[in-house]
Amino acid sequence: MSLRHLALCPAALLATPCLAQTATFAHTGGGLGFGSQAFGMTPDGQCVVGYLGASAFRWCPPAQPTLIPPLPGDSFAYGLAISADGNTVVGVSYGSPPSRSFVWTAATGTRELVAPDGVTYSEAVGISADGSVIVGNNRTPTARSGYRWTQATGMLQTWPTLFATTVVDVSADGSTLLGTRSDARFSPVVWTAPDAPQVLWPTPTNQEAVPTALAQNGAVVVGGLDGLAFRWTRFNGTQVVGTPGIGALAMDVSRDGLVAVGENGLRAMVWTPSQGMRFMDEALTQQGVNLTGWTLREARTTNADGTVIAGYGRGPAGYDEVWIARLTVPVACAGDFNLSGGVSVQDIFDEGVPLVVGS
Repeated sequence: MSLRHLALCPAALLATPCLAQTATFAHTGGGLGFGSQAFGMTPDGQCVVGYLGASAFRWCPPAQPTLIPPLPGDSFAYGLAISADGNTVVGVSYGSPPSRSFVWTAATGTRELVAPDGVTYSEAVGISADGSVIVGNNRTPTARSGYRWTQATGMLQTWPTLFATTVVDVSADGSTLLGTRSDARFSPVVWTAPDAPQVLWPTPTNQEAVPTALAQNGAVVVGGLDGLAFRWTRFNGTQVVGTPGIGALAMDVSRDGLVAVGENGLRAMVWTPSQGMRFMDEALTQQGVNLTGWTLREARTTNADGTVIAGYGRGPAGYDEVWIARLTVPVACAGDFNLSGGVSVQDIFDEGVPLVVGS
């Protein structure tokens, strides 16, 4: 980065965050008698997916949630991810057994993504922005492996090695997968076809890393490490973003990698470099939102810039409900090449490290 880049974000140089939008809070509504959860969100923050009772759902406020039924013969379904335009939802339809990966559109309804013979559990956990690439996991009684699906190829096993693998996320362009490889330990890996999986960092034998989401095509990863929420970057390594000792997990990250969301001691949290970890209820209350009667349990997913966050909590009616919050957060700076949350001299040296903004 040349010195002229330092002028791109004067607010960061002065330690004054740039803020956007007024905080708001919406929820699915209580009194239905069953729980609900959110798992994925469109990049613009307009729609979320999850489950509501026995059905998966797509919710694009102010409209009511659209219920997505399980596959024929199955008991219930979870919507786990959604395309950028909000028109395609993927997830898992639960039978007894097998459980099956599904893809849904309003035009076609719920359709099965056919798994190889012998699979007793299949789930679709991620989708590219244009909906053309779907990723997930298959299990048999003796093995498990991630998969990458396209219309042309069907399900292709990822990382065909001796180690069990699990896929948890895919970049927006569908090129990069995030997951774990388990041998003597669980290690976070990224995979870009046709390359072999790249271990992001070696996990000690007595530790277990659980990555949950990626940004910048794997330059930023969030998740959990032995009860600690973490944010890992290619530049700065692993950073704890929750409160040690009470159990925490970072569940999603904004596309620029600067906003992480999750749960910390059974309370929804949000983290940014400039403001650290904050509980969602306290952050929203400070910004004028009335949360009387609410307990926010998890912040499960966020949009591209981290200004819209969804999760679940116990509402005044006494039921678990999905909520969507628009929270005022610092915006990213154009010169922040090392994803530290501000612009400094170090960005001059880190500019040469290749980054592909695609997740």
